[in-house]
Amino acid sequence: MLVSVAQASFGATFVWILWKVFRHYILPSPLDSIPGPPRQSFLLGNMAIFLGREGWEFYDKLRGVGSVSRLDGILGSKYLFTYDPKVLHHILLKDQQSFRDPTWFLAHCNASFGPGLLSVEGERHKRQRKMLNPAFSATQMRRIIHMLYETAHTLQKAIQGDITGKSEDVDVLNWLNRSALDSIGRGGLGYSFDALHCEESNGFANAIKMFVPAFTDSAVIAPLVEHLNLGAAGFGSRIMGYIPIRAVKQLKYAVNSLRSHSVKIYNEKKAMIMEESKSTSGQPVTEDVSDAILSELIKANTEAEAEDRLADDEIIAQMSTFLFAATDTTSGMMSRILHLLSEYPEVQERLRAEIIDARGGQDIPYDQLVQLPYLDAVCKETLRMYPPTPIAFKQAQREVVVPLAFPIRDVNGKEQQQILIPKGTMVFIGIQAANRYKEVWGDDADEWNPDRWLSPLPTSVIDAHIPGVYSHLMSFFGGTKSCIGFKFAETEMKVILSVLLEKFRFSRSSKEIYWNLSLVTFPTVGKTNPKSQLPLVVEKLSEER
Repeated sequence: MLVSVAQASFGATFVWILWKVFRHYILPSPLDSIPGPPRQSFLLGNMAIFLGREGWEFYDKLRGVGSVSRLDGILGSKYLFTYDPKVLHHILLKDQQSFRDPTWFLAHCNASFGPGLLSVEGERHKRQRKMLNPAFSATQMRRIIHMLYETAHTLQKAIQGDITGKSEDVDVLNWLNRSALDSIGRGGLGYSFDALHCEESNGFANAIKMFVPAFTDSAVIAPLVEHLNLGAAGFGSRIMGYIPIRAVKQLKYAVNSLRSHSVKIYNEKKAMIMEESKSTSGQPVTEDVSDAILSELIKANTEAEAEDRLADDEIIAQMSTFLFAATDTTSGMMSRILHLLSEYPEVQERLRAEIIDARGGQDIPYDQLVQLPYLDAVCKETLRMYPPTPIAFKQAQREVVVPLAFPIRDVNGKEQQQILIPKGTMVFIGIQAANRYKEVWGDDADEWNPDRWLSPLPTSVIDAHIPGVYSHLMSFFGGTKSCIGFKFAETEMKVILSVLLEKFRFSRSSKEIYWNLSLVTFPTVGKTNPKSQLPLVVEKLSEER
């Protein structure tokens, strides 16, 4: 009987693969006429090179093909890569119901985070977003900025402790990772990971450190597994937990640990807030706990109408989502800024002068900090050139005709003003490519030039109607799934720069730094080294400054 079952399963799989090959390799597709690079592999198409650590050269080739190009995917399936602003506007805003997150991605996020912003869609997502928006407002940033400054000063002292003489090679990424964890811990959850103070083991912090790379690595496997679903909905997501791959095992362990710690913190914060509401003095039990984003969310949820209220598991899911979204992305972005400042010393000196003048020996208030023109320009230009997440994706839920802002020529040389996207097509959105589109940003779009933000932006940028949520950029994405915490990330970056640049000068190390293409880009020493790190020469500045 077992032999018969095995034979039947093998036969069904073989027939399914033949159908996939016939469907994608033999049957014509509307995407066949769209130009694209040659296929690299029969099984994986271009995916291995496109999503590999050294995929930047291929990414640039796609940009060279045009604002819309065809990609070859798994078993001959055809994908789209685009950075055309009108296509992006159509996908993310105008017709967003026709383009949703892929099933495998939603399942992967739900298994990893629970029912939070990344894993729910439709009305449930809209309800969560409505509840969360006030907790990430500018008003809330003013309330928690003192926590971010305290973390930044602790970071400055920790880096200073790494320098034995006047200057030293320091792995700034290591310290910025710890700082990002402490910042979202205190400002987001009202919980101190104490990651900057000591090396002692912290179960929650260790789970987060393991979770981020494990989620990213296993996310590369998830679409392949879900692709092999043999027609059974969700089959791929159910078998993910049984795959004997290190990243999947680590993710499973980290998820369980993260969840148990999150539930504990949530229950503690909820109890404190309930006690605070009963207090006759009306004063918060502790100011930091009361000010944290999680506390604001719990209070708003308690006071909301029944139909708007989030369930406990939805709020707990947001905690994991916050931690994932606010650690590697922010620390990577800060590392990129310091790396660029080390390569452009004149920009660093100019920025330092602006910061020292504004600080006047004390921390800069929120409203003044966010308005510092050159600091703002450096942050925006770095986010434009080097968004921490260079690629995103959506999947067509039905057949859609999408107009183009800039016509393309098909493989027959015919100009096309619009494209037909078949149902089920995976659309890869070139976030970095959109931010560097020369038709929009000008001939110097590939140059890092903070001064471009000190003058009015070109009319081509304004007229493009780029659907990004932040400064005509796609760096924080757009539409309903745009990054809700972009103000938190922006404030944290500016706080850290305002503290560190007063005390240190950053210069290039003798070691070669390579930025790896990934769901979240990261630096390593050389291309083959798997360990993320960013060594820079850090020099103490004299106290007279």
